[in-house]
Amino acid sequence: MEHLSQLNYVAVLVCTIIYFLIGATWYSPVLFSKKWSSLNTIDQEKGRKQMPLLFANAFFCAALASFGAAILISLIGIAAIGAAVKFGLLCGLCFAFTSLSMSYMFGQRSIILLLIDAGYHIVALTVISVVLSIWK
Repeated sequence: MEHLSQLNYVAVLVCTIIYFLIGATWYSPVLFSKKWSSLNTIDQEKGRKQMPLLFANAFFCAALASFGAAILISLIGIAAIGAAVKFGLLCGLCFAFTSLSMSYMFGQRSIILLLIDAGYHIVALTVISVVLSIWK
């Protein structure tokens, strides 16, 4: 695992923050908050009480995704922006979208909700892939 010692951990941390901030914007009133909320049956009071845990989990998952993307980009040797965009889109579509899609379809959840949630990961993975590929 020589690639682990060659990773730019500052870039991974910055990408974690970027991923998290994309989510904060994606699920804000600026973009999809109202539609997303209407498609989910969430106990608002319970959600408010669990907010620190929810945000900590989201940050941890963003860190894990950023770390994994950094490893794969290093292993594959992606250095061009176009290749990074393709890589991010491929990961978003082939992993995030398909995983969510299976769960959402069996759970009889809305296709619109799937598109909102998967869209977030597709965009975030694409953006962090570009950052990780150019910030060595």
